[in-house]
Amino acid sequence: MVFDRRSDVLAEFEDIEIDTVDRYQGRDKDCVLITLVRSNADQQIGALLKDWRRANVAFTRAKKKLVIVGSVKTFSFFPLYSTLFELLTSKDWIYKMPQSY
Repeated sequence: MVFDRRSDVLAEFEDIEIDTVDRYQGRDKDCVLITLVRSNADQQIGALLKDWRRANVAFTRAKKKLVIVGSVKTFSFFPLYSTLFELLTSKDWIYKMPQSY
């Protein structure tokens, strides 16, 4: 099932917002879940995810908890993300999913 910010399915969860990074400019939330949904053999992430300003907005909106879902293998090829993943690895904050997922 696909959810968007207008979905009636999420109506009972008033405190949950689903939106793009651009709509969170200047706003903070207790918990932010970011999906970096690029994973491919060519290690291409697209222009949107290469923009450090948008990444900065996304990564700095969480007050208490930030959850990032994505492919470390794909994103490690880009300096912005490789530095982040080095930090997360050094803190043992990366959970690796089993290959079956």
